[in-house]
Amino acid sequence: MMKNHDLHSLRCDTKNKVSIGWKFVNDGIFYPWNLDFRGRAYPIPPNLNHLGSDMCRGMLTVSILLI
Repeated sequence: MMKNHDLHSLRCDTKNKVSIGWKFVNDGIFYPWNLDFRGRAYPIPPNLNHLGSDMCRGMLTVSILLI
């Protein structure tokens, strides 16, 4: 069973990601990327990217489908 402080952290994280998503509702999202020495690419923004949680990937997928 999750403790209250764990749920608070999850609520804050979800609220942060959803608020970022709402800011880009009518605009495109452009990510700056970081490349390592092996040629792997990683998005720099930590909150809303395709490597995040299922909710982040779902928000980005729905935004692509609605365009």
